[in-house]
Amino acid sequence: MISFSEQMQRWGRVADRPLNKFEQMVVGRPFKYSSYWRSWSRVIKPISDGYPIGYIELNITPIFASNETWVNSVQPMIMRNHLTPADKKDLFESELPPVELQALIANVGHEDAMFMLNTDLWPMMDITKFLSAKRGFYAGKAGVPFHEFRLLGTEGMSA
Repeated sequence: MISFSEQMQRWGRVADRPLNKFEQMVVGRPFKYSSYWRSWSRVIKPISDGYPIGYIELNITPIFASNETWVNSVQPMIMRNHLTPADKKDLFESELPPVELQALIANVGHEDAMFMLNTDLWPMMDITKFLSAKRGFYAGKAGVPFHEFRLLGTEGMSA
């Protein structure tokens, strides 16, 4: 992961403006619990401005905490681009809660879990491919598997 100050500079350049207080908070607390989906994600793009428009999140746990959906909604590293703002009941944390971390490791393996949680994924993304990729529904969540838009030259890394 890159430092907080490096992220503030990066996202300020992408947005072409200083980050607001909410965006600054998300940079420091990138793990989001959705009160609607009852699932955790990692915020990859914490601003709605810039290209592409909207936030980008990586699924970390299945929706509604269903064990049946790990293989469909988490293991393929499903990323979503959305324009909806966070709900006031959503939670943002600097670390994934230990029980969720244990479940992630148990379901995708330690190496892939650490890759999902700690890797700076933004520079590994081909945004044009991401935006043009066919959006599938993986356990109810629209998204794109990371392998469909990963930049060439990053294949040697996990996932």
